[in-house]
Parts: sequence; C-alpha cells; structure tokens
Amino acid sequence: MFNRIKTWTVWCIKEATGSCAEVTRLLSQGMDQPLPWHVRCKIRVHFLICDLCQRYGRQIRFLREAMRKYPERLENSSDGNSPAVASPRALSPETKERLKQKLREQTN
Repeated sequence: MFNRIKTWTVWCIKEATGSCAEVTRLLSQGMDQPLPWHVRCKIRVHFLICDLCQRYGRQIRFLREAMRKYPERLENSSDGNSPAVASPRALSPETKERLKQKLREQTN
C-alpha cells in the first residue's frame, strides 16, 4: 500500500512540475535571467523527487561561481604573471566555423 501511495505522490509531483528536460532548461535559463517565484517553486518541488536535477542545479551554480571567482584563469595571458594554469588553445578558424554551423543546425 505504501509503495502505491509513494508512486502516486511522485507521479503527481512530476505532473505538476514538468519533466526533467523542462526543469534543466529552466535551471539554465535561471542563470541568464531571474525566474518568476512560481517557476522557482516549481523547480524546488521537482527537486523533492529528482536527485539528478538537483545535482545538475548544484553543478551549474558551482561553475558559475568558479567563473566569477577566477576570471583571470579564463584569459589567455602570456605576461608570465598569471597563475600556473594550462591556457586553453585557440580554436582554428575552420573549427570555429564548424561549431557555429552545428549550433545553427540545432537551433533551427
């Protein structure tokens, strides 16, 4: 009997809060702009039944905080004063164009 109630409760919450794909989209959107209070509540309720979406939310918050805290590590500095971090290699123009084309295809 308890399993039936638990299953029904999870189903109701999922129906009310949307799919994991929708929640992850909203979490990403929330990084770019403030979400309305009812959407934030919807996400919080979804977290009650979904550990994976909750983990995704923590991961993107961590990445955002790291980017804000260490912006100098993102820049490609050759002055010798930057921390000992492997600098990212620049992409070739051909690779950049292929990436842009793939992004255009996916958005259309």
